[in-house]
Amino acid sequence: MDIKKKIRRKMWMIPVFMVAAATIIGFIVMGLWNWIMPSVFGLGLITFWQALGILILGRILFGGFKKHRHWGMRKRHAYAYCHVKHNRPENTNGGV
Repeated sequence: MDIKKKIRRKMWMIPVFMVAAATIIGFIVMGLWNWIMPSVFGLGLITFWQALGILILGRILFGGFKKHRHWGMRKRHAYAYCHVKHNRPENTNGGV
């Protein structure tokens, strides 16, 4: 089978997976909110659509809609920075 045909066959799975993931995460947020927030803070119950709205709002405020960050590169830069900062040669001027 041609590679292009394989790719086309599987392309429909991406939107289906995204909708399924959003649905599952929305129900998790709704369940957690309805379980914790009314008893702790006295807030009301929310619907599934409100939970999705909270999820999207949190993503906009705290995560943005950027591409995935390269965490491996960030870790290497942080390690290099800490390594250089903490392993500097000591002052050899006799404290002057």
